[in-house]
Parts: sequence; structure tokens; C-alpha cells
Amino acid sequence: MIVYRYIVNDYISCASGFAKMINVPWHGHYFEMPETLGKLHIEVYNYEDNFSVSFLSSFMNYESNLVRTGTDNEDLLTLDFYIPKDVKLSIEEGEEGFSKLKYGGYFGTSNYKSTIKIPAKENFFQFNIILSRTFLKRFFELSPNKSKTLQSLMNLDRFFIYQPPSRELINVLTNIMLSFDENHYRKQFAYAKALELATLFFDSLEQCPEIHLSDYEAALLYELQKEILHNPAKEFTIPYILAKTGLSHYRLKILLNELYGSSIGQFVKKLKMDKAMSFLSEGKTVSETGYLIGYSNLSHFSKAFKQTFGFLPSEYQKGNLSA
Repeated sequence: MIVYRYIVNDYISCASGFAKMINVPWHGHYFEMPETLGKLHIEVYNYEDNFSVSFLSSFMNYESNLVRTGTDNEDLLTLDFYIPKDVKLSIEEGEEGFSKLKYGGYFGTSNYKSTIKIPAKENFFQFNIILSRTFLKRFFELSPNKSKTLQSLMNLDRFFIYQPPSRELINVLTNIMLSFDENHYRKQFAYAKALELATLFFDSLEQCPEIHLSDYEAALLYELQKEILHNPAKEFTIPYILAKTGLSHYRLKILLNELYGSSIGQFVKKLKMDKAMSFLSEGKTVSETGYLIGYSNLSHFSKAFKQTFGFLPSEYQKGNLSA
């Protein structure tokens, strides 16, 4: 078992220390696990006003525990988003023992101790935001409609709440977990996504989401998206997808329509086109890209790409090369 202990407001020291312990380089704000232990990617960014962002994606060969120690700093709050499957959560002053970690957002004061128990060979994704009450007060003041729910929470010394994910929040989390490539504006990207997630989360507290995914269904859709993006040349037929997810045809249609506004075929097509755009950005030719995502006919690929984005792949490639 691998146990990773860290303090709420000192993620960088803990992450860099853990990297040193397993003898991998710490790159100032991220490190990656050697494949002998599994796959682990951690990024940490600090900003002004006690605002920090960290995200973790893992697929470990061993059972692992993430133990987060609370802090006495009453000004700090935590906002966590998870994409789990058979992962368990324990809160020191909450439910007794381990309970199933739910897909969605958790918001609370930073004085709670939590333990996340991740089985071996399980995909897990966490996006964590540390923010101060001072920052959040200014954040709320930007809205013309003051939230009574959030204002009442801000007056409590201790609280810990869970909010199911909205359709928009799911889309943002999916975008983050599929974009681990390093770039010059990575820190700005993390900051922008943190604010977007916070906005969607707090807004969802004021209204009922249209649909609730079960934890198991959320994990199934996450793994399906990963498989399509990692194997874009493969033909994903409806019978295959139903067998892969174990969902009924009717339930899968309902979920994809409510969450993404698409049919099963449109869902697969959009992910393949997203991958095609990524290939073109890397400098691959239009014909290479079409082949890599499963199209043997170049004109069919170009037509599908234009239907998705509104312009031809050759037009995108020209604009990308001249940028």
C-alpha cells in the first residue's frame, strides 16, 4: 500500500517531498510517477490571496490512501471535485468509517481530516481548490444576486457539504482531465478552470440539477470517453458500447442527451473530432489525421470535421500553421 499524507495548505511541500521519496524529479509544480508503480500525475499551483489549485490523476498498481490533515486556519476553505469509481472517503467528524466517495463536489472548512482509500488499478481524478473566506467574499460580491445559502455557510465555523454534478460541471471536469499536456499557459489554464468550477458549483447550490448520475454511471462514462480518445481509430458500435458500459440502450441515450445534448453516435463522433483537432495541432497532415481516427475516405473525414466545428480540417491546419 502507498500512503500519501499532506496538509491542506501545504500541498507543494508534500508533493515535492513525495516525488523525492520515490526518486522522481519535481518540476516546480508537478511530477509523474514511474510506470513500475502505476500512473500518477500531480500538478500544484499557488496564486495570491491564499488561493491554490491542485489536480491529481492516478491509476496505481497498488492500493493507496490519500490522507489530508486539516489546519487551524479558520479563513481557509476547500472545494474538491472527484471522478471516482470504487473509491472510499472518510471524514474525521462526519460519517463513521468509510463511505463510497460520490462523483461531484465537496465544499467545507479546512479543519477536517479526510482519508481517500483507492483500490489498486482504479482510475481516479481529483481537482482541489484552496481558497480563503476573504477571497470568496469578494467573489460573491461580483454577483448582483446575493446567495442566502452561501452567506449562511460563510458564517459557520465548521461545515462540510456535498453537491451532485451539473451537466456543465461534468463537461469542465472532462475537459481538465483530458488536457494534461504541458504548455506555457498551464498555470493560467488551471486558475481559469478553478474559477469556472467554483462558479458552476456555487450556482448549482441555488438550483436543482436536471439529472443525477449515479457514482457507477459517472465512472462508466469517464472510462468510455478515455477509451474513445485513446483508441480513436477503433469503430465504437452501439452493441460494443452497451456491452462495455453494461448500461441499457435507453438509459445510455437518456444520459448522453441530458448531459451532452447528443445521441450515442454524436457523442462518439465529437470525441473523435476533438482528437482529430489535437492531431492537427501537433502538425499531422489531414490525411494522416483522418486515418488515425478511423476514416479511410478523406472527403468523409473532412465533411464530418466541418459538421462538428464549422470549418474544414485543411482550413484549421492553415490557420494553426500561420499562427
